Amino acid sequence: MNIVRKIKISRGDLECIRDDLDGYIWIIFDARRGVMAAGDDYVISLRDSLLTQQRSMPCDLYGIGLDLETGSYRDLRRVNYLNKNTQPNGEISEAKRRRIDDLVCYFFQNLPAYDCCGSDNYEKRDAYIRSMREL
Repeated sequence: MNIVRKIKISRGDLECIRDDLDGYIWIIFDARRGVMAAGDDYVISLRDSLLTQQRSMPCDLYGIGLDLETGSYRDLRRVNYLNKNTQPNGEISEAKRRRIDDLVCYFFQNLPAYDCCGSDNYEKRDAYIRSMREL
């Protein structure tokens, strides 16, 4: 399964995805354009789908693994170390982490774990999303 989206995913679609993928999904974000490729394919094929279909730039691509049950996620060093904007060990800047947090909250705000993300209080939302990030 390979999903390329520019709009958020509905709750019904998330339930189907969660059932199909056993609760875990790989995601590659184009942080500049706000597009994602997600699925259970190899992360490199997800990255390549953004590079070819969406004409993304390699320096804008960042990857994570998202647990659809708990909402926690972690960085994918396999994708990020190829990005010239990352440090040699695959670490990314705090500004890029915040952008990825925003994209996770936007695309996956219908996950039951992210129900409080819809809050208009951005400080509360950002603190909640950052707490879900596994370092």
